[in-house]
Amino acid sequence: MKITALQQPNKPMQYTEQILANWRKDYITNVEQLKAKEERDKIKRQQSYQLSYQKPKGRTEVVPEWFANRNEGEEVTPAAESNNNTIDFEAERQKVLEMLGKKESVING
Repeated sequence: MKITALQQPNKPMQYTEQILANWRKDYITNVEQLKAKEERDKIKRQQSYQLSYQKPKGRTEVVPEWFANRNEGEEVTPAAESNNNTIDFEAERQKVLEMLGKKESVING
């Protein structure tokens, strides 16, 4: 009664009766059992809180197979073979222009 009615006088008597009914349902018959239950509930709340506020582990992107094989049919230019760390922008530009030219002729023709 001290825990429910006396510590929370603004609550109606039904509140105290409901708490006592819950204790009866949980077979709590003494203060030690009540303290043990409160400690278990506190730990459960903390674990629930920690799980609900964990940062997401990150997205997992699925890369399609065609993306990995996209350059298989292309020829390797001598400039690209000699220095793999630099890009020959002019050669890349020419490739793109050739591809666009082929597509234009297909679209217009």
